[in-house]
Amino acid sequence: MISTIKKIITKKGDPMAFISFEDLSGTIEVILFPETFRNYDTLLEADHPLLIKGKLTFETDNNNKIIASEIVPLDQAHEIATPDIHLKCSISKLGMEQVEKVKNTIKNNPGKSKIFLHVVIPGKSETIITLGDSYLASASGLFTTEIESTLGEQCQFKLTN
Repeated sequence: MISTIKKIITKKGDPMAFISFEDLSGTIEVILFPETFRNYDTLLEADHPLLIKGKLTFETDNNNKIIASEIVPLDQAHEIATPDIHLKCSISKLGMEQVEKVKNTIKNNPGKSKIFLHVVIPGKSETIITLGDSYLASASGLFTTEIESTLGEQCQFKLTN
């Protein structure tokens, strides 16, 4: 969450900001240069959790800063965070009906996350199939709920970075 905002005008006359951003582990200064500030200034006024993407600068006095490049409300973080999606199923429990349901769930939740299907022959082997770019999904809460409902307890679902 943002605890303080200091807006300034650059020598070129463009607005930018320095914000103090805090979470459960501490506080860090975030710098929003003019272009980033223009793109995300409306999010700075709202009182809700944010995900800030940027470059971390390491200062000698341990006064590290983040130079922001992207800001999204935390509930929309799945739009910029693209973890890989792994579905692991025993071949005996993965029939054509489940495959079709998984396919439909992916198509109904388009996104940027790659999907890996782990097909296991218990005691023998595990084959990992990378689904193509036409099967990229959003790793949102809705997708997670739908895929777990589709596969049930017979398969494992995991997100990785």
